[in-house]
Amino acid sequence: MNTKQLHDLKRLITINSFTQNKQGVNLVGQEVINLTKDLDLGWEITEHPKKGSLICGRTRNWDNNKPVILLSGHIDTVFDKNWMHSQDDQKFYGPGTMDMKAGVLVMVEALKKLKSEGFK
Repeated sequence: MNTKQLHDLKRLITINSFTQNKQGVNLVGQEVINLTKDLDLGWEITEHPKKGSLICGRTRNWDNNKPVILLSGHIDTVFDKNWMHSQDDQKFYGPGTMDMKAGVLVMVEALKKLKSEGFK
C-alpha cells in the first residue's frame, strides 16, 4: 500500500459509519465517490430513510453486448458506535479496516487499474 492509499484508508475508517449512523454512512459514501471522480462513473444515489444513501456507480460506456463486472460492498460497520480505532506503523485496527472499508478501497484501486489499462 502506498502513502496515498494508507491516507485514504485512514480517512474512511475514522468516519463513524455504525449502521444506525446515517450521517456517517453518507459521509463515507461521499468519500468513495470522491475517490472515483476521475473514473467517469455515473453515480446513482438512492436515499434510504433510516440507513443512509445507497450508491450505485457504473461506466458511462455501458454496453449490454460486452461482459460486465459487478463489484459489491457496504460502507457501514456493524461494530458498536463507540468502538475505537488504533494504528501501529502501517496497520490500522478497528471497524472497517478489513471488512468492508478496506475492501471498498481495493475495489476503487481495481477500477483505477482497469481504466489505466484501457478498459471501458
